[in-house]
Amino acid sequence: MNPQQRIPKLRFPEFEQDGKWEEKTLGRILQSISNGLSIEQCKDKSGYRVTRIETISNKAIDLEKVGYVVTDQDISEYKLAVGDILLSNINSLSHIGKAVYVDKEYNLYHGMNLLRLIVDSSNSSSFVFYQIDSDRVKKSIERRANKSVNQASINQTDLKKITLFIPPSLKEQQKIASCLSSADEVIGAHVRKLALLQAHKKGLMQQLFPQAGAKTPRLRFPEFQQDGAWEEKTLGEVAEFVNEKTPLEEISIDSYISTENLLPDYTGITAALKLPTSGSFTKYREGDVLVSNIRPYLKKVWFSDKEGASSNDVFVVRSKSDIQSLFLSFLLKNDNFINYVMVGAKGVKMPRGDKSLIKRYPILFPSLSEQQKIADCLSSLDRLMAAMNKKITLLQQHKKGLMQQLFPPALKGRHTIGMGKTHAP
Repeated sequence: MNPQQRIPKLRFPEFEQDGKWEEKTLGRILQSISNGLSIEQCKDKSGYRVTRIETISNKAIDLEKVGYVVTDQDISEYKLAVGDILLSNINSLSHIGKAVYVDKEYNLYHGMNLLRLIVDSSNSSSFVFYQIDSDRVKKSIERRANKSVNQASINQTDLKKITLFIPPSLKEQQKIASCLSSADEVIGAHVRKLALLQAHKKGLMQQLFPQAGAKTPRLRFPEFQQDGAWEEKTLGEVAEFVNEKTPLEEISIDSYISTENLLPDYTGITAALKLPTSGSFTKYREGDVLVSNIRPYLKKVWFSDKEGASSNDVFVVRSKSDIQSLFLSFLLKNDNFINYVMVGAKGVKMPRGDKSLIKRYPILFPSLSEQQKIADCLSSLDRLMAAMNKKITLLQQHKKGLMQQLFPPALKGRHTIGMGKTHAP
């Protein structure tokens, strides 16, 4: 390797004269402890606390998703220690190489590699984690993974061959890890604020909409407190399922919606990566509600702010005169609706909702003016959450750019942090 590639573009001033970084294989720094308990070794319901790939979010273990297992096996070898690194091994390609730094004690479940610093290693485990979590290393892991149709895995031999770059001093490792950890703390604080807003909105919706068996909500705006019970009809009576088709040649990529670019948990849409090459498509317009009918439990529901076309796996629901369109969107961006759809869903691996049953979903609604008031209230929260999401994305992009400069890339120059100068390596 060219020595130039072993010097980062961005370096703290005190390490400017420390020279090039050393290239080491992962196997020289970390030992692989275990792939964890297999499903066959575990019983469910109660017992040891465990984690698995699904419990990892925002670079941390989500305690609410950590479950329990009972096993007849000796679990002492599966116990996680602070400073360990969990690396996903068997899952979809989108998860291969997904890593988390262990900052508390847990027990390990299946489908993840447990990596631990070699005893005599003079390295920082958090620094090693951040490098494993860099785009360069994740891409290297993905390239080495054994790929099948829906699954991917990396064996221990290939994993140990992954290349890491190590600076000459432990202090520089710790400084870099501290810098990136600070960025994670800022991101984490915003993620927690977003979670609080989401929880607040969910609680508010439970108050603003009548609960099971009731015809009026628990919480009502003062001007509507004497308006009496809400009216009840079915979804099919207050809205139509649009069936207007449009040809492929009239579809644009910036307004095409499929199940792939509808985001889960009612969080909106992302840009489509490509257009289909054939098929029929449903026209939608501004104010329609688009509902993914594949795996309804993913909660992919979007209130459209433009017109375009959608795939046949997406229902386009349009309000009639009784229902204000934005109010209808909150009725459908609702766990009660999703739970109802899932009860009648058909299929195991890829369940789909039953359209005729969905049309019979019972809808309770007040006057149009009260609908508007409720919709405006909830929309204000949505705008706050959208702004928070945008800020989180910007912070994540900033951290990603920082990592690209703090670890040695194949670049011609480098910068000294705080000095504002470019130096030849």
